[in-house]
Amino acid sequence: MNTITNLGVKTKFIAGLTAGLLCGMSGLADAALVTNTTEILYDAQLLSVGQNPASCVGPFSGTNSGPVRIQTITGVGPNGFLQVRVALEDATPNTIYVVDIRCQKQIGTIRTNRRGNGSTNIGIFGVPTGTSYFIDAAIPPGNGGTGAGGYGQTFIAGPFNQLF
Repeated sequence: MNTITNLGVKTKFIAGLTAGLLCGMSGLADAALVTNTTEILYDAQLLSVGQNPASCVGPFSGTNSGPVRIQTITGVGPNGFLQVRVALEDATPNTIYVVDIRCQKQIGTIRTNRRGNGSTNIGIFGVPTGTSYFIDAAIPPGNGGTGAGGYGQTFIAGPFNQLF
């Protein structure tokens, strides 16, 4: 089972670039461009689960194999903003892994080095609302994988709760 650490919730006000500040417009116009945002941070470990399992929701078991940091920010765009940092450790050397919101959509890739280590930072808008989700990194189909969907070696972290 994976341990997820909630690093806290921060609420802050973010002001956009306002012409009012530059052109001397009224304070009311400036206030309309200020957004109330909430930021949630999670740290978790990727689990090496072998070939891609068919389940979308777990629970998943395996060995720890690198950190994942999830940062969600509400109040930015219609469905918020998701920042994902994924680091693979002891994966297949010199290999490209696809990074997914598990069973939903691909959000990026990681290329491992000759030691099987690699990392990426991914930022996306339009994260599904009101759901729990997993992050995974897997060798894509067409590379000898025998897991679900033809995917190979897979690493999974989560579940993470999207609090929009």
